[in-house]
Formats: sequence, C-alpha cells, structure tokens
Amino acid sequence: MCIALATVCRMFLEFMIPVGGANTLRVSVEGIFLTLPAMLFGPVYGGASSGLMDIIGSILKPAGAYNPLITLAAALLGVLRGLFWKLFERRSHIFATVFGVVLFGLFFGFGAVNSFAGFLRINGKDWAVTVVPLFIGLLGFVGLVVNYFVKNYRDLFLKIFLTQFIAGGAVSIINSIILYTMYMAGSNLGFMLFAAIRLIEETAFSVLSAFALAVLYPACRRALSGGLGLFKDTAEPDKATN
Repeated sequence: MCIALATVCRMFLEFMIPVGGANTLRVSVEGIFLTLPAMLFGPVYGGASSGLMDIIGSILKPAGAYNPLITLAAALLGVLRGLFWKLFERRSHIFATVFGVVLFGLFFGFGAVNSFAGFLRINGKDWAVTVVPLFIGLLGFVGLVVNYFVKNYRDLFLKIFLTQFIAGGAVSIINSIILYTMYMAGSNLGFMLFAAIRLIEETAFSVLSAFALAVLYPACRRALSGGLGLFKDTAEPDKATN
C-alpha cells in the first residue's frame, strides 16, 4: 500500500529542479509513505520498500538513464530510517530534545565560526560552509520550537523529525557524491554548493514530513493492531478493562 501511494506521488505530485544544468533535485512527498514501512516494520522492510520504489519510479517516470547506485542509496535510506527510528522511538522526550539541540547547535556553531573567520579575513570561506550550516541549524531549531506547539503529537513529531533529518541528510550527501561524480564533474557548480542545496531541501522536507507522519503513524499502528493483530502493546483496551 505504501509503495502504491508513493508511486502515485512520484507520478503526479513530483517535480524536478535543474541544478547545474541537470535534473538532480527531486521535490516530492513520496518519502512520507516510504518512511512508514521503516517505522512500522523495521529497517529491512524500509530498505526493500525504498529500493523497490526507486526501480518502479525509474520505469514509470524516468529522469534519465537508470543508475543502480541511486537505487542502493535509496535502499540505504530506508534502512537508516528504520534504524534511527528504533533508536529514538523508545527513548524519552528529553533525550530526543537534548540530542536535537546538540546536533543543530553543532551545525549552527560550525557555520558561525566559519562566517566569523571569513569576516575577519582570516580564511576565505565559501557560503556552502558558512550560510548553509547556519541555515540548517536555524531550520533545525525551528523544528524544535514548533515541536512544543504540536501538543497532541509533540513526542512523535520530534523523534520523527530527527529520524528523517539524520537518515535523509546522510543519504543526501551520498547521492550528491554519486550524481556530481557521474553527471556534473565538468560543471562550473562546485560540489559543496551542489550538496548544500540538496541538504537544505532535505532539512525542509524533514520538518514538513514529520507533521504528516506524526498523524499517519499512530493511525497505521491502530489499524494494524486491530486488523492484523500486530503491535499488541498499543492496541485499544477491550470493553472488559474499560
């Protein structure tokens, strides 16, 4: 079901943004439905779903020659989503909050130090290592602040946001290396700038997808608890215990 929904999103709710003369930045909501298998059933199902979706998408809506390395990266993304979700799911909200503050604080601090060094002309810095880390850090803190206004889904939102950001950011860098090396090596667009653009898009997607998944994930667990007998620990109590 999730692969089918992701396929519909790939076909009708996706557009490509050319970067450096090539269609290398995909904007789509299919990642929301590909994250659900990883969260519900674990990294193996997450990796299989994401890898299969990349193959199906390449057949139904190709964006160039098929690249098996991109499929492997997509499968890795699904695996990482499942692994990081297992890390955060049963941890306390305080742990997730501290983890997020430290993570995005490092991004912001890295950008701030490089910006300050460039301002003093101690060392010239490209905006990819100044503005981008600052922007990612700020987006991350925005996500942490928004978390406290999402009252009904506060705990879920933060943990999903961190899962999406870490897994997506890591694979985004891997994808950037593959795409830049194979298709854009002769481009005037530097690798750092190319990777930075993709990282900003991934950070924004992490914030937005966390909202949707915070609503969809509990509903899917309840449906699976009642229909397939899974997730007994979260099933609704029966009438005898009410």
